[in-house]
Amino acid sequence: MTEWTGLAGEEQIQPEDIVALVRTVLSLSPMARVPNIVVERLGDSY
Repeated sequence: MTEWTGLAGEEQIQPEDIVALVRTVLSLSPMARVPNIVVERLGDSY
């Protein structure tokens, strides 16, 4: 499904990383606000 990236599977951001991030955000109190989340692949330069 992600062959177009040209990256090996172990070089891509893993679904487990995103799941951990979402769980962390969901565990915050109702008074916490997270306006942005940026997840970058290690080694990418933007």
